[in-house]
Amino acid sequence: MRIHFIGDDSGCDSIAVQHACAMADAGAGVSAESADEPRSWRARCREFDALHVTFSLARDYSLLRRVRTARSAGAAVVRYWAGLDVLWASAHPPTRRVGRAMAELGVAQWAPNEAVAAALERLGVRADVVPPADPHVSADAEPRAFPRDFTLLARLPAELRELYGGGIVDELIARMPGVRFLVLGDDPRRYAKYAHVEVLTAADDVLRTLTRCTALLEVKRFPSAHRLALEAMSLGRHVIGTAALPHVRRADSAEGLAAAVSLLRRDPHFHLEGREYVARHHDARLCARAMLDRLQQMLDPGRGALAMRGNAAGARLALAMPSIFSRRPIPPPTPESVQSADPLVRLLVESVDVPAAVTA
Repeated sequence: MRIHFIGDDSGCDSIAVQHACAMADAGAGVSAESADEPRSWRARCREFDALHVTFSLARDYSLLRRVRTARSAGAAVVRYWAGLDVLWASAHPPTRRVGRAMAELGVAQWAPNEAVAAALERLGVRADVVPPADPHVSADAEPRAFPRDFTLLARLPAELRELYGGGIVDELIARMPGVRFLVLGDDPRRYAKYAHVEVLTAADDVLRTLTRCTALLEVKRFPSAHRLALEAMSLGRHVIGTAALPHVRRADSAEGLAAAVSLLRRDPHFHLEGREYVARHHDARLCARAMLDRLQQMLDPGRGALAMRGNAAGARLALAMPSIFSRRPIPPPTPESVQSADPLVRLLVESVDVPAAVTA
């Protein structure tokens, strides 16, 4: 099977890149966008069997047009929801419309877990739960030795730190001077007064970073794939926080986190139950094969039948949503344009400086 990947480019740790690597390891042929692509998109669509789409914020309608063309060429198409995708769809009506339009085109909607699927259901999008294929999660991974000092790792991207529970982590750092903290992604100046905090501005080697901690703090305030939590459990690390996963020590306040940390400090053992759960349900090879099986089932009727359905759906969409042909950029969301009552949606829009879209 040949799978082409399009959409957001979030770097080497993006979920699209991880899926591409895992599917390639499982025997699939994979390809991605090229800036100097000489062929037309219609011609390119004849060279792959399936299209994997990821995006967070709709900047224009070019991605939707390409999906429509791929469907009319008989390709199986899947849109994978992860990260902040659901919040962006809640914050930005055009992004929500593009997501729904893809579903109407017959694009399979995949969510990493039940929490994300439930959030999508509230937006009118039905999604199947398909766990992510993360090459850093393996049934063959062996628990790594703990660091000498009890150490907690927390990922707090500077721009989105409040959505990642930055306020709660700040309170925990102040409460527990005897615990060493590794903070990934935040501004080092924020922690200048704390001798027990080390800030890592980037982590090229995720597994090596995880081996430096005894446990992972994950207190995200939005549903996500929880890939870092799965990676931590794969190495025998405990996870403390809000991750909607089995075998996580659940806590959503500084008091609850402090209690869970204190309990673990008294007995800092390997998290074998979590590791076994991850090995059974989230091993990258198993998840990649499951994805490929699903895509193959979508192709079983033959590309001709898929193309007929894709053409019919594309024609209906063109009539119902003529803006798909527009070359104008979509205005980005602003705090004033947010209509959602969800405070996290407003926080997202206020936290991220979204540049104006470029004409497609």
